[in-house]
Amino acid sequence: MRANRKRSLIYLFFLLFMMACRTSACQDEVAVPLKGTDYLFNCKKFYEFKDGQEAEGYACSKVKCPPDSAEQTLYLYETTAQLKEMTLGDVQAKYCPVPAQTASNEAPTEPPTEAPTEPPTEAPADAPANATPLLKGTVSACDTGLGYINFPLAASSPDLAGKGLAVTINGTAVNCGVPAVNTSILACPLPPGAAFPIQVIVTLGGVEVNNFNYDGYFCTDTQSSSGDTGGDATVKEEPVVPLSCVPDPDDPSLCAP
Repeated sequence: MRANRKRSLIYLFFLLFMMACRTSACQDEVAVPLKGTDYLFNCKKFYEFKDGQEAEGYACSKVKCPPDSAEQTLYLYETTAQLKEMTLGDVQAKYCPVPAQTASNEAPTEPPTEAPTEPPTEAPADAPANATPLLKGTVSACDTGLGYINFPLAASSPDLAGKGLAVTINGTAVNCGVPAVNTSILACPLPPGAAFPIQVIVTLGGVEVNNFNYDGYFCTDTQSSSGDTGGDATVKEEPVVPLSCVPDPDDPSLCAP
C-alpha cells in the first residue's frame, strides 16, 4: 500500500514538473532551418503528455499559414532530425488550421413543383433555442502571451464548409478554424488586449449556437524571446495552436488544472 502511494506521489510530482516546464518555456529559443530554403522558424523545445504518453516537439513562431500567409505560432510534434527534413509546405499541410469556408459555390437545386399541403411543424431556422451547440462551452488551452485560445468541439471533425461560421470574443470578430492535427477543437486567436472574463458567441449561418463566458482560469502568459534573429518582425498571430496540455483524467478534452 505504501509503495503504491509513493509511486503515485512520484508520478504526480513528475507531471507537475513537466507541466510547469511546458508553460514557462524552460528551453531557449533557437532558429530552426527548413529543408530546401533559408527560411527560419523561431522555436523552443518542449516536453509534455499527449494522449496519455510523453511527447516532445517545438513551439515555433513565424510560421506562415495560408490563405493570407500571416505569421503564426504552431506546436510541431517532431524531433529535431524530423523537423530539419520537412519543407515549409510539409509543415503547413500537417499543422496549419483549415479555415472554415464562409460560402458555398454549389448551384441551387430546382425549386419544388408542388406547394406544401400543410404548414411546417418545425421551429423557424433562426430560433437559437433549437440550435445544436458547436462547442462544449469550455476551454482546453489558452495563452495570452501567444494570443490563442482552444475550445473543445461538441462533436469531432464537424463539417463547417459553407455553414457561415462566425465567432466573436468580447464583441470582436475572430477568424477560427479546426486544426488538421487535432479535429476535436476550434482554435481561435485572442483579440489584442482582451480582458477576462470574456464572452464567446458562436453563430452558424447567422444562428447563435453558443454563448458563454470564460473567466481565464489556467490561461497562461508565455512571453516570446525579444532577441533579433535577423528575420522580419512577427505579425499578429492567427488561430493555430493544436491542443497542448496534460489531459484531465475525467475529461481528456480538457487540460488538468
